[in-house]
Parts: sequence; C-alpha cells; structure tokens
Amino acid sequence: MPARYFTDDEVAELLTPAVVLESQRAAFTALARGEAVLAPRVLVPGADDAVAFSYVARLTPESAAVSKLGSVNPANSARDLPLISATVHVLDAETGHPAATIEGETLTTLRTAAASALAAQALAKPGARTLGIIGAGVQARAHALALADALELDEIRIAGRSLDHAKDLARELDEQLPVPVRSVVHEKAGACDIVVTCTTSFEAVVETAWVRPGATVISVGAFAPDRQELPASLVDRADRIVVDHRPTSAAQSGPVVTAIEAGSLAADDLVELGDVLIDEAGGRGGDDEIVLYFSVGVGIQDAAAAEALLRAAGPSDAAQ
Repeated sequence: MPARYFTDDEVAELLTPAVVLESQRAAFTALARGEAVLAPRVLVPGADDAVAFSYVARLTPESAAVSKLGSVNPANSARDLPLISATVHVLDAETGHPAATIEGETLTTLRTAAASALAAQALAKPGARTLGIIGAGVQARAHALALADALELDEIRIAGRSLDHAKDLARELDEQLPVPVRSVVHEKAGACDIVVTCTTSFEAVVETAWVRPGATVISVGAFAPDRQELPASLVDRADRIVVDHRPTSAAQSGPVVTAIEAGSLAADDLVELGDVLIDEAGGRGGDDEIVLYFSVGVGIQDAAAAEALLRAAGPSDAAQ
C-alpha cells in the first residue's frame, strides 16, 4: 500500500486545538514514564544563521517510528517565506514500511504552540489573565491562538521587531479571538502574567526588570546554543526552570547552556515538563515565583502529533 501524503492544509484541518494539545500531553507523559524512545536531536549550522535539524522518535517501543528533517532560516523573513520548513516521515509500526509523508511546517507550528499552552496550564499562577508575546511571525500567531484556546485570558499583547508586523498581527487576532489583542512596546509585553518569546534572536529580547513576580516566561526560540532570547540575569532570578527534555535543553538551549557553563545552574536543577504533568516534580511553588519554560523541541512531540493526525484522518481509501 502506498504511503499517504498530507499537505499543510490537511494538517491544519485535522489537528484541531484539542487534538494537538492532547497529543503533546501524551508525548510528555510518555517521556516522563520512560515509555518514549527518542534519538538525540541533531543540529547542523548553515549560512546566514540557518540551522538544519533532524529528529527520530517513537511514542512507545510498539509505536510507529517518526522522523523529521527541517531547517530554520531567519533570512527567509526578508524573502517573505516561512522561517521554518520541514518534512515528517512515518514508518509503519509493524512492517517498518513508509506509512505517511507529512508536510511539516504546520505540524511543527501547531505542536510547538500546543506544548507551550500545556506548559502554561501547568505552570502559570492561578488567575493569570494577561499574555504577552514577543515576536510577530508564524509562531507568535500560533501561540496566541493556542494559549487563548487553552486559558482564560483578559488581554493579549503583541510586540515585534517590526512595529508594522506587530500591529498587523494584533489586528488580525483581535478580529479572530474573543479576547482583546493589541500591539505594544516590548516592555509592556514582558510585564504580563505569561510571556512567550517567539523569535530566533541571538540576544535577549526581554529585560529582567520587566518580568514581574509570579510570571511564567516561555522561551520558544532558544533552540540552539547561540540563540538567547532571555538574559542570564533572568535565568539567575528564576525560582524554577522547566524544560521539555533535560538532556537536550542542557546541551542546546542557549540561556540554559550559558548558565550551566557559568556555573550558576546545574543540569540536575532542570525540571522536565512531563514530570510536572504526572506529579513527579513540582512546577510552581508559590504565586510570587518566577517560572521559566524552555522549549527546544524534541522528536517525541512530532511522533505524538503524527499519530494523532493519522487517527484523525482515519483509514485511507486504499485500505478500505
């Protein structure tokens, strides 16, 4: 039977917010329980600050093997092209034969935003109602939609390097969501109850002084050792640092790598999100604590999202 092919549009239709959120819950709980099987993530630097990446994982040893090959190209913003491109391949769990090829841009975007929404649910203080997003691209848009669906919010603030892009995104989201969305300066976005940084920046885009006691700060763009987004002083100030995968974050998440190399943080200090979800580790210890969550991305997220996609799609015509 030939492998199935899913376009980005089909992925967007099938992976509803609820479906993709639960897929990420399954991914992180499987990781925490020792059921997941994943290979180390590979990063290959390229010209113009591009980074190619690859993942391979199974949700359980009996599950389908899922691989992803992709690239982050910051220069694409000037080309009016998506920064992230990827292709996901699924092998049949029993035969190992190709089962599906999935255009990976939308799957990556949705699973990343869903994981952040899951982290916000688990880590944000009770009564957190304001969301600040720094960045105005595809990930920023996806995060606004995912967190607005997962949380009860009173306001969303968007700040971007390009004021026009931030205004355009805020206007689009304000028309689409039941919660008010407005464009603001970076400082006002950084002062929200929940702050999400969706950039590919080599420098911090948040100042420590902006972040209030009780805030939850989610870094999405510090996916490589040279990407920062958050300053060292904020990492030092944080009461708790949560990550998607301890070994990957300790080796590849810029601010975490910097803190470990400086001796101000140890890898054992990092708390995995999955452990919080299954109550093996505490997430937030008090309403005034500052909690950081670093999302570097791991293959188990793609494996879980791909399996959820195939379930949502149902049997192929060829199999009926």
